[in-house]
Amino acid sequence: MVKGLAYACLTVTVPLAGLPCNAALTPLTKKGQYHLQFVMSNGYNSYERVNNIVQSGVNQENVDTLFGDSQIMQIEVDGNLSFLSRYFNASYEASLKGFSVTRNEASPVIELNTMDEKSFRLQSGLRLFRGFYVGGELRAVEQGFVKQQFSIFELLTETGNEKLKPKKQQGFFVEPSMIWIYDVPWKPKWAVKVANLGVISDPHDEVPMPVEPQVGVGITPPVGAGKLELALDYRSLSYEEGFSEKIHFGGIYSYGAMSLVAGVDQFGVSAGALSVYENFNAGILYSATVFLKESDFYTQTVYLQVSWQI
Repeated sequence: MVKGLAYACLTVTVPLAGLPCNAALTPLTKKGQYHLQFVMSNGYNSYERVNNIVQSGVNQENVDTLFGDSQIMQIEVDGNLSFLSRYFNASYEASLKGFSVTRNEASPVIELNTMDEKSFRLQSGLRLFRGFYVGGELRAVEQGFVKQQFSIFELLTETGNEKLKPKKQQGFFVEPSMIWIYDVPWKPKWAVKVANLGVISDPHDEVPMPVEPQVGVGITPPVGAGKLELALDYRSLSYEEGFSEKIHFGGIYSYGAMSLVAGVDQFGVSAGALSVYENFNAGILYSATVFLKESDFYTQTVYLQVSWQI
């Protein structure tokens, strides 16, 4: 659902089947609950090859999977176990992502981006006065990745093989945040969060994690039935974007057991739906995203989500 909102979620108060993007929203949780969630995109047949690349790098055993018949390879798998309450939230998440594009058939060149990430998050928040909430998140993350552009000829050299070995980095962050919800019609909201305030071991330029202030504004327009929230966030996803590329707009409409989401930013659009059947949730999302900055490569991805809550 966060992806469906184009990551414009700092002011969204509707439960998102996981931890809120803004720790200051913790006191708004109505009751304690556990979530077990699993998300997978199309391209699931690429899971084993992407996992091999992240673990051992690009070598003769898996090079044929990159320089094959398919111009684009993609996969995204995510598993999450979380606990939510009005006092604190916690989650453990493991994800594997892989994208590659092959160009120039005469002399093939690969743009490869794979990431194996594990993270633990702990959130808490409190209300200081009516409508004004503050919070903080402790986040520990471990990443293994291969993010390179290379040609088939580089695989024949020792330097090329060294460049294509997986790299790792770990980080520990303290991320303060706040949100102010005005008790007037349309309930305007604004939020601030400081991301990546902490330390990184073995930092690498390919996957930067600089300290970044993030800002979000939102409204809840009155509708005849259900609840509609619109959100506009200024935040970076890769920490390599320009000013306009950090702007994300999303909306979520909830009615009964059904939630509909949609989002747009400079890189693409997304739309999806999530349904709740007692303790079981199921959702589907479509996303069209620019794969490479300043290129005409778009990935059209369908995500399936299932989760169980108690």
